Amino acid sequence: MGTSLWQLYGQHQGKISDKWTSYLSRYEDLFAPYRDEPISLLEIGVQNGGSVEIWAKYFRKAVRIVGVDINPKCGELVFDDSRIQVVVGDATNYETQSAIVGDFDIIIDDGSHYDADIVKGFSVWFKRVRADGLYIVEDMHCCQNSAPINGVCHFMEIAKELTHNRQVAPEGVFSVEFLNSLVIIHKRLPKDCGLGTRFIAGQTEAVYAPVGGHKSLHGSTL
Repeated sequence: MGTSLWQLYGQHQGKISDKWTSYLSRYEDLFAPYRDEPISLLEIGVQNGGSVEIWAKYFRKAVRIVGVDINPKCGELVFDDSRIQVVVGDATNYETQSAIVGDFDIIIDDGSHYDADIVKGFSVWFKRVRADGLYIVEDMHCCQNSAPINGVCHFMEIAKELTHNRQVAPEGVFSVEFLNSLVIIHKRLPKDCGLGTRFIAGQTEAVYAPVGGHKSLHGSTL
């Protein structure tokens, strides 16, 4: 089983990491399937660098752990684990995005927490999440506080529509999970994200029978 995420946080003596305990509780189960896989993880928002250190400890077989932060001081951080890379820049800017190559299995937005940045970041970075990956936005309570108009968080409104409004949803959105201040978006192959086919079963229509009825379609798909 290995050391749990809770234990890693409790034992951590390196650079400071700042996470809410409710996040760790959900991450314990959410990240378990990825733990022994050769994943790539991107975290927007490095701050003191503790979280990327802990991700490197937790994801023992990860290929790379990338942190991106607009603060130049983050570029001065030194890590013992060679898999950790820090890119200095605005994660919503094309130049920064271009400096970070490849796709990721997990992307965590723990950056500015400004509504506009979250929306812009999602529009770009979700495309770079691999199928069967996760896109996570932390600290949505801060987004609410930073919303520009009437306290309405536009990213939250977008997130609510992702599973049923294909004009809003980028390709690959499979499900959206809402927790206290967390939005977790699960990505799948586009073919796995639709409704499938309509399946008709049964032969009795005592309450509602459309013109022509459904009885003749028993066991068939539409």
